[in-house]
Amino acid sequence: MDGLLLIVGVASLPWVILNVPFIRALKEEAPAVWQAVGKPTVARFLMTNFPLTSYSDLILLRGYRTALANAPRARAWASWLFIAHWVQILALLVWVAAIFAR
Repeated sequence: MDGLLLIVGVASLPWVILNVPFIRALKEEAPAVWQAVGKPTVARFLMTNFPLTSYSDLILLRGYRTALANAPRARAWASWLFIAHWVQILALLVWVAAIFAR
């Protein structure tokens, strides 16, 4: 069980790491989108609402493709976040399934 929790933690690490350049690129390339999702900062991301961000739905539902059409760097980081977020969710689902399988 502890091993599965470690997997969830490891799966969350890319999400954290990829958010730093994404937030910076979003602020530089798409300030209107940055403001629309609540002006996220790296510090606020790490200190407060780490697992679910104000832009999680934008990433998970691939809304970033249209919202960031004119921001290629932010859109590229969002594509990586899309993969990292789903890996994180799948790891969490495996962990929850293991709890109920006991």
